[in-house]
Amino acid sequence: MIRAYLSFAFAALPFAACAFGRQPAPSAATLEGMVVDGSGAPIPDARVRVNSGQTDPAYAFTDAAGHFQFSDLVPGLYRLDAEKPGLTNPHPAAMSLRAGNQRTTITLLPYTVIAGRVTDPDGEPLQGCSVHALQQRGNSGQTVEIQRSMTDDLGEFRIVRLAPGSYFLLADRYSPLDRGAPGPRPTWYPSAANAASASAIELAGGQQMRADIRLLRPSGVRVAGRAVAPASGGANAITRVALVPHTATWEPAGQTARVINGSFEFRDVPPGRYTLLASTIQPGEGRWNTAYGAAQEIAIGNQDAVSLEVALRPLRGLSGHVSFVEGCTPRRVSILATGYNVLNDSRASVVTNDDGSFILDGLAPGRVSLSMQSAAGDPSPGPVVQFVRAGGRDIPADGFVYPLAGGETLEISLGCVPSQGQK
Repeated sequence: MIRAYLSFAFAALPFAACAFGRQPAPSAATLEGMVVDGSGAPIPDARVRVNSGQTDPAYAFTDAAGHFQFSDLVPGLYRLDAEKPGLTNPHPAAMSLRAGNQRTTITLLPYTVIAGRVTDPDGEPLQGCSVHALQQRGNSGQTVEIQRSMTDDLGEFRIVRLAPGSYFLLADRYSPLDRGAPGPRPTWYPSAANAASASAIELAGGQQMRADIRLLRPSGVRVAGRAVAPASGGANAITRVALVPHTATWEPAGQTARVINGSFEFRDVPPGRYTLLASTIQPGEGRWNTAYGAAQEIAIGNQDAVSLEVALRPLRGLSGHVSFVEGCTPRRVSILATGYNVLNDSRASVVTNDDGSFILDGLAPGRVSLSMQSAAGDPSPGPVVQFVRAGGRDIPADGFVYPLAGGETLEISLGCVPSQGQK
């Protein structure tokens, strides 16, 4: 019995060897390629990174021929990038890696740079100016800050590693605490009073551009008044006001002033329509909290306006209700509110209740934008916003002023989730 068993085992060996001799299908991915400059010449010693987001990134350096290779990668979606001092990848890419070998080429270009000098109205260089690189976002035309730089003792600034695109520059000499003081006005490139008359800077990949800004002389009228805050604000409470022009696409361009003994003052305010914001902060547990606020629309003419009054009230949250259009299945959604304003930025999020109601707490007075997405655990894409209303009037979801007049609530109408369809 034993001899028969051994004979059978040895007889099977040729078949086993034949089976082992077959190469199994590869289960790992290999990525190799080249890093080159704009002319196609190889770049040695560039650092290449792949990152799936599931594990730590993997790194490799290019050899003298600009070649790199990653082995034993788990197939899936990766973000691929490369860098070298003085060079950048203007278009980082996502790649879907399959089992086996794949090749790619990464092109590095010199840093995209905006550099220049800020001078006062007489042409003298200004040290300590903030220069903001801004881009327009959303349907409202509001701009957001991408990067900033400070001028040196020669008035020079340099903003590097910008992605290709269209940019606006805003130079502002003062910090948020003293923007109400007299002096050169915040000025848009090249020497404009507002974004509507500013010149956009178009940057291609690797382009370096010079952009000098000459600040405008102060001009306009005096705006002053009283901010009435609840007495319960406490001795350590701080109340500040901001004057934000309706034409401003970037709200931190507005002026701010601290309320002292109930009074505030702005100087050199050009005629136009403005939102007057007020905010009271008071110390809490390890942080300052925005307890009271107000927002009101005002019009400034060619005469001083010195009798304004703004009444602050407790901020009890932004409440509202979400409904779905007829034929769509109602579901809970997550709402994110982001506040961009000159007084203090804020952010709040909430998941709607089963009946669609919600309250967003922690927002500061100023411009607020809303975004919607499916609630946690729901794999469906986010719903499409049909409209947002307050007090029966339509308001833009990508930019409205909080607190709403009279404590109004939001009514948000959503369409069907794309993968959901209708009932």
